[in-house]
Amino acid sequence: MPCAVILTALPVEYQSVCNHLKELQDEIHPQGTIYERGKFLVNGQKWEVGIAEVGAGNAQAAVEAERAIAYFQPNILLFVGIAGGIKDVAIGDVVVATDVYGYESGKVGEQFFPRPKVGKSAYALVQRAKLEARKKEWLQRLSSNRVSQPRVFLAPIAAGDKVVASRKSDIFQFLRASYNDAIALEMEGFGFLNAAFAYPNMQAVVIRGISDLIEGKNDDSVEPEAIRQEKAAQHASAFAFEMLSKLLVHHNKLDESARNGDAERQRKRPSRIFISYTRDTELDELVAGDIFEALNREHQVFIDRAMVAGTPWAEQVEREIRQSDFFIVLLSEFSVHSEMVEQQIRLAYHLAREQAGNPAILPIRINYRGPFRYPLSEYLNSINWAFWQGKEDTSRLIAELSQAILGGELPISSIEAKQALLLANPPEEIPQPHYAAQPLPLEMPEGTMDTESRFYVERSSDVLALSTIQQQGVTITIKGPRQMGKSSLLMRLMNKALAAGKRIVFLDFQMFDKTTLTNADQFFHEFCTWLSGELEVENRVNEYWSQVQSNNLRCTRYLQRYLLKQLDSPLVLAMDEVECIFDATFRSDFFSMLRSWHNNRAIPSTPIWKQLDLALVTSTEPYQFIENLSQSPFNVGQVIELADFTPQQITDLNQRHGLPLNRAQESQLMSLVDGHPYLVRRALYLVASQQITVADLFAKAAGERGPFGEHLRYHLFRMHDKKNLVQGFLQVLRHHTCQDERVFFREGTRNRSIRFSVILS
Repeated sequence: MPCAVILTALPVEYQSVCNHLKELQDEIHPQGTIYERGKFLVNGQKWEVGIAEVGAGNAQAAVEAERAIAYFQPNILLFVGIAGGIKDVAIGDVVVATDVYGYESGKVGEQFFPRPKVGKSAYALVQRAKLEARKKEWLQRLSSNRVSQPRVFLAPIAAGDKVVASRKSDIFQFLRASYNDAIALEMEGFGFLNAAFAYPNMQAVVIRGISDLIEGKNDDSVEPEAIRQEKAAQHASAFAFEMLSKLLVHHNKLDESARNGDAERQRKRPSRIFISYTRDTELDELVAGDIFEALNREHQVFIDRAMVAGTPWAEQVEREIRQSDFFIVLLSEFSVHSEMVEQQIRLAYHLAREQAGNPAILPIRINYRGPFRYPLSEYLNSINWAFWQGKEDTSRLIAELSQAILGGELPISSIEAKQALLLANPPEEIPQPHYAAQPLPLEMPEGTMDTESRFYVERSSDVLALSTIQQQGVTITIKGPRQMGKSSLLMRLMNKALAAGKRIVFLDFQMFDKTTLTNADQFFHEFCTWLSGELEVENRVNEYWSQVQSNNLRCTRYLQRYLLKQLDSPLVLAMDEVECIFDATFRSDFFSMLRSWHNNRAIPSTPIWKQLDLALVTSTEPYQFIENLSQSPFNVGQVIELADFTPQQITDLNQRHGLPLNRAQESQLMSLVDGHPYLVRRALYLVASQQITVADLFAKAAGERGPFGEHLRYHLFRMHDKKNLVQGFLQVLRHHTCQDERVFFREGTRNRSIRFSVILS
């Protein structure tokens, strides 16, 4: 089924688009954008159409267009809405933009020198619009009681972030002088087309209905503004869907004559496929092998089965994912807890957003009916799944994958089908220790721990953090290397804040796209949009972004003057993985803004800031990334530095696992992993569940397929492209010292498992 995405800026535009669709269902993007997905039916055929109301402004339109392209992977992209007429047009006329001028680009000296930037609509869509404008069949989609017949123009329009309401304004005079062929003015088209331009195969066009005239008189006594806007939006939508209907007919005719040829060409051009799975699990390896053998006959399939670990291995894995068309991931009760699988999914997810949907992720549940835990839920919940329960399903699964590779879809797509699969969820068959031990039911030691977990080891720092969050107006920083329990402590902190009557907004900075992290304007805009979405309040970001101010000030005023005033209780901003922006050029601006929010609590005239708590989590020492420490939020408030487990805590955790180790073995484990929380839990779990003997735990600790093999491969994969870190690591291995203090404090503290690697070496 072909797919189109239609973006709008205003509610009246959105409603006009909705009127042409059936079977609308809500969908929520991981970063908060709310879509509706529906069907456009014509001549017994269907378009799948995703729609969103994105608000005003070129910046917001660009962000949401790129997000929608990655999410829906559409064939056609439309922006449909209203505009102001500059010349030639009348109220109710439709303008299909051949070009959209971004008229606010230029250089300011003693005078303003424009440097025009132009977004161009797709040639094929403009040609289709010309034909439909001549045929006038689109008028049949309008109500029969119209007074006059609207016309269709194909011409350039202009787009900027200012509302131009008078022909006497300087901006209007500038437009007439510099862009005299533009016949309409709006605020989103340039950003929209600019985003679509990054995707070479994407066809995009802007369609506008004229709701008012800048040059001329809008007489509200004859026709009120709301009526004019509704009419203009209806006319633009009608023409857009007429174009879509003819594109579908043309598409179907091509399909009818070329379906076999297209399939043959697809077979002749093998797809590149990457299979992600857990290497040390027999069932996962079996299914992965069957898929590889079946698909490799016609496609180029990469599977990591016999590669020797090392830097070339890590480089090849990343290169293969980056170059793949499809990313097949096997999700079993073990692989959903795999660090390596999670990292590969994360890479594929972000690459797909950067590379026009490639690789497409194809998740296969391997006899696993459990809900995906965060962050896998963010990557996988919104896309289609397949399900394999036993060997008898293998041939069906391979057929479903083959169909998806040829342009189809995996079968488990609807919310109802996914819920039915999860509702039929039997208890996980996690291996239990022998009956004599009488331990707690075992729990796999992966990811953020549940706030009710009985395997959570409370440290003295936990008590301090939980007591602090119950106070008014606090800043808490949780620091520590990876897998020390920072995110788990943050979850407990959030739980305690909820119990104290506070509102929570959780922001995981890993979810920001690479493009967002290189564009300050886009980052701050998206940050505020994210806050609005999480708080479920009206998104008014564009109102504050229309003012000529710094991003810091816009963001601060949006929080102070709007968001905090919408709440009847204190707000906790819980920010995880904030080190993701330490390499951003705007990091000092962002962190100084957070520091100012902390300082603002002391200002008597702005007591509303006392309603805001900040909780920041970082695994990287931040002091080298903030030039002015007086502008850092990391050295004020309560700083929590997580420590390793003590021998006493290892003894306690050993008892909770049913005493799989004796006292001497506890000491041996302490010497091996130096009290690292995750590694201690993994060792105890593997022995308690009888997946490995105590003797093999220590004898094979450094082995590629040993108890910590995947953990070490994961860290190797993460560091392979960081040449300075590789050099620092080699220095430590060879000379037991690191000359680069920046590498030691930034990466050495963040990746404390590297120390474990050194111990094993």
